[in-house]
Amino acid sequence: MGEKTVTLYPGNWLYNASVIGFLLSIEKVEGLNNKYFLLKDEGSLEIDKELFLNLDVNKRYFSTNKIAAITAKVKLYKNYLQKKWEEPFPFFVKSLYFLEEKAS
Repeated sequence: MGEKTVTLYPGNWLYNASVIGFLLSIEKVEGLNNKYFLLKDEGSLEIDKELFLNLDVNKRYFSTNKIAAITAKVKLYKNYLQKKWEEPFPFFVKSLYFLEEKAS
């Protein structure tokens, strides 16, 4: 993909499950296909940063129909984002587009 991507590497089972849940929700919530990510042979995942500009943050995190479980079929977990975050949180998510890798 290139320098306009964020690379996620496999980790523990909980982290991996959250990544899979996020990928499944991209299609479920926004109706987007997999053009925004690439699963590589070694298990890493490259996400096109443009995806962050296309997420429907209000629907995803603040609507009554928000995805609240990994399976997206049952609502098991409470959304802990407080109502006061409803206005600024979309700006935070969209700002992820501007992430830059810094040399250590």
